[in-house]
Amino acid sequence: KKDIELDLNDLLFSRSGTIGVVGIVTEDIKGAIISSHLIRVKLKSINPYFAVVFLNSKYGRLQILRRNNGTVVPEINQPALKSIVVPIFPTPFQEHIEELIKEAHEKGKLADQKYKEAEQLLYKELGIEKLELTRENTFETIFSEVEKTMRFDSEYYQPKYTVLMKELDKLKSVASLEKISKSIISGSYVKDYVPKGVLYLRVQNIQENEIDLSDIKFVNVEKSKIPEKIRVKPNDVLITRTGTTGVAFVATKELEGAVISQHLTRIVLQNNINPDYIAVCLNSQMCRLQMERPLAGSLQKELIHAAMKSVKIPILPRVVQEKIAEEIKKSLEVRREVKSLLNQAKTEVDELIEGNQR
Repeated sequence: KKDIELDLNDLLFSRSGTIGVVGIVTEDIKGAIISSHLIRVKLKSINPYFAVVFLNSKYGRLQILRRNNGTVVPEINQPALKSIVVPIFPTPFQEHIEELIKEAHEKGKLADQKYKEAEQLLYKELGIEKLELTRENTFETIFSEVEKTMRFDSEYYQPKYTVLMKELDKLKSVASLEKISKSIISGSYVKDYVPKGVLYLRVQNIQENEIDLSDIKFVNVEKSKIPEKIRVKPNDVLITRTGTTGVAFVATKELEGAVISQHLTRIVLQNNINPDYIAVCLNSQMCRLQMERPLAGSLQKELIHAAMKSVKIPILPRVVQEKIAEEIKKSLEVRREVKSLLNQAKTEVDELIEGNQR
């Protein structure tokens, strides 16, 4: 078993899906066992942190992508990885890159902790100590409940959903997402991408506490006849409808004017509701389970508007909303510092490579 456990500083390559994305094993995942969709690489004489930055740069990625098997489902194998060329730069430079990545990693953990603290503050303000909402293997329901809902899949009647709704009913002020929103609009499918243009946001770009633009696409608004109503404005709440459904993120200034795909929904809230507070609620277990329940038993999991609109959200006083939102902003600020450090490392590697090519 020891030979398939991860060791500190091993490199991990994704061999299918988005192929060739490279990560490094830190203390957090040391000893874990990888799936068949990952390839582990042990390095001999090069700093692993420097190697990760290079392999994720355009010079590394191009080599990796050229080595995929060319089938309908792209995949890369171990022999192909062995032929990738990695530049060897002076040890002090490699160690400098390692310092940047390690600092980014530590700040990333801090950002996660601050986000967790915001969630804990939410539950504390609601007077909810801890929700024990786990899936049970055996349970019972009554026929009248089945008759009322006309749902015949057993998963829909998991006790965790009933427990959750009882907890929400105890709260003083609860409103549906529809009631606190001005509009709830899903995006459109746009197939024609352009090299430069307007950002086109897809499910993979939306995460709970950050926006990931590493694989961003662009569209021509006029050519594709994209309606204004699916273009993003700051403080819109964006939520995923497929994939990992129900993930919410508050649009920042950098996303203004972006177009959302058909798998995302743009929520414009009433003026008296703090969007960061609502995003924390939507990402919490008490709202995610509400959005998960209608999908129980479905093969194609897609969050429809009716289910989204009916989600019950606890409405705390505005001053408390702002307090929770402030914690979220602290998390996002640290997350921006993480991105800045990672970009600095990537830029310095790129510049050194390009300088040596002249």
